[in-house]
Amino acid sequence: MYQATLLNVRAEGLVALWKGLIPTLWRDVPFSGMYWMGYEMLKNHFHNKLEMQHTFMTDTPYTLNMKNAFYVGFISGAISGTFASILTHPFDVLKTRRQSILIGIGNSSKTKMQQREDASFKNSLKIILKTNGFKGLFAGITARLAKVPLACATMISVYEAGKSVFNQI
Repeated sequence: MYQATLLNVRAEGLVALWKGLIPTLWRDVPFSGMYWMGYEMLKNHFHNKLEMQHTFMTDTPYTLNMKNAFYVGFISGAISGTFASILTHPFDVLKTRRQSILIGIGNSSKTKMQQREDASFKNSLKIILKTNGFKGLFAGITARLAKVPLACATMISVYEAGKSVFNQI
């Protein structure tokens, strides 16, 4: 890994370390914004439902326990991760296409300049829409939905359960 990084920096300078940053930000910033906003809304909704149910059935005040924190976090994280994944998937497709073109530079009959132009977001979008239509922007969505919501749910539910435990100490 170190050798590859060193070769890359020698060939292209320090800028090589930041290649792909902009497309990654185009995908990850909206994803994070949507995920966290959706997560907080869902978490509050489910906690309010649990509190209303608890208050209706007992005379004791509602306190959040680890089990509820885990389940609410898991469900809220999975739902929010699903919607954020679907809405930002076109950016992921464009980023992946751009990366595959840039990796292949030099292995084509086109000049490096032509290949870099093909890899631009605008041209990638045009090519995908022309070749596969709107559905081309959702290529691979099944694989992403098999991974991302579960990862989001696991991460946030463990965090919320741990937070609940430490708040009781």
